[in-house]
Amino acid sequence: MINLVAGQRYYIEAEYKENLFGDHFSVAWQKPGSGNYTLMLCQDLEPFSTATHNLDITVETSQTSVPTSGALVEYRVTLTNSSSAELGAVPIQIQSITDSKHGVIADNTSGWTPSFWENTCWWWIPELWVGQSWTCSYTRWVSGPGELHDVTVTGLATDGTALSEVATIEYIGDVGPGVKSTDVWAADTTAVIQEQTQLIDTDGDMDIDFDPSLADIRDTEGILIGDYDFDGVCDMWQAWWLRNCIPLSTAEIQAVLANNNSTDMRDKTLRSLTATWLNIAAGNEYECADMRTAINLSLIWLNDNGNPLNGGSPILASSYTWTSFEYAQVWLDWYNSTGGNYCAASQTGGTPTCGSTSQEAEIGTIVGNRMEVVSDATANAGAYLHTPNSKRSKWRISDFHRTDYCVYIPADGYYVIDAWVRTPQRGRDNSFFVRFNNGDYALWDTAKDQNNFVYDQVSSRSDGGATVRWYLTQGEHTLKIHLRENGTQIDRFDVRF
Repeated sequence: MINLVAGQRYYIEAEYKENLFGDHFSVAWQKPGSGNYTLMLCQDLEPFSTATHNLDITVETSQTSVPTSGALVEYRVTLTNSSSAELGAVPIQIQSITDSKHGVIADNTSGWTPSFWENTCWWWIPELWVGQSWTCSYTRWVSGPGELHDVTVTGLATDGTALSEVATIEYIGDVGPGVKSTDVWAADTTAVIQEQTQLIDTDGDMDIDFDPSLADIRDTEGILIGDYDFDGVCDMWQAWWLRNCIPLSTAEIQAVLANNNSTDMRDKTLRSLTATWLNIAAGNEYECADMRTAINLSLIWLNDNGNPLNGGSPILASSYTWTSFEYAQVWLDWYNSTGGNYCAASQTGGTPTCGSTSQEAEIGTIVGNRMEVVSDATANAGAYLHTPNSKRSKWRISDFHRTDYCVYIPADGYYVIDAWVRTPQRGRDNSFFVRFNNGDYALWDTAKDQNNFVYDQVSSRSDGGATVRWYLTQGEHTLKIHLRENGTQIDRFDVRF
């Protein structure tokens, strides 16, 4: 007695010898629930074939190295139905994608969960016919170099054949020339750290104040995080735009870097920020959009939540949602291990032929006659963009009333837009339509502040106010900001990974 499993195919071979007269043979089987044997009929059988099902998987990433402190890594999974041509009428439905480090990425056994972003691995995957390929991506945190990741994909052909394939990817550590990680800086002596501090003032120390005409608030040797021109003064526009530069004496630098076991996210952020600024002071390149944005966001976040050197309540990672600042510390740690190499890699497409990912709103190309540029000393570069109250709002998107910006994207990936906005009309008029190229638009309800330009991320009202993430390929893209409500002001924006 041989027990058979429902839905499985079995190879059957029978050998017999013709002797005399009209010999023949038949094959009978016993079906479940029946005590009798019945003959197998033609509809129970099919011709034997050597055709085989094959599902190929490759996993790639542009990030082949990961610093000791970890990094965000985007995985690109390509699936190909490479089955025999005879199986052209038998597609394969992908069942699941599982990462050995990160768990189940997608599960089709109970239906796919719809996602706003196409070509992500949790989006619905179509059946793959013979010769067809499909590529998706997902982004996860990789904790350090030398990690092996197995990505397993399972599929089920419509003839019942189950498939499972595995691809492995490994990351190695990489340290750019002259770049020191947070841990390396922490181990260095005070004398080595002093080599990277500023000595500019006539009395041999650093001015840390907001007006060079005033007496020093704090005369000391150290660093001034946020002083990009390294003149020892936190300029007025930086004081507004960054809200507050952070001064650290040599002794404070040493204390911050040595504090590597704190569970307070403020300590972790200040530690990463301090090492980043020391690397910049040491001459390592930082002029790439992601890094400058990460520094600025960290300064804003620390100002909002309290510099840990000044006391205050700890912010534990387990109880804090990072929202728009979730990637700032990740980029800082990444930079501290790759430095100039990372910034150079982000510009692999060559010199942009149009604007960078950070632009002033007033420099765009205005289409139509409702949006205007207004001079204002409180704006970042002395001007902002808006539609004055004397001109009507446009509740439905109009391709005629907008401002266009050419943005060069350095690498394929998902991007968000950080912006600085103001809503002087008692917070009532606070929206734009935003889109890239000629894609779908987002109805963005901006943050509300009558008096100051405040930080916000472009979100979508139709998606419950969630931050919009656009998948953009390397190269030039047109960002379009359309009129919706008059009076809403935008000062500048950063398109960041």
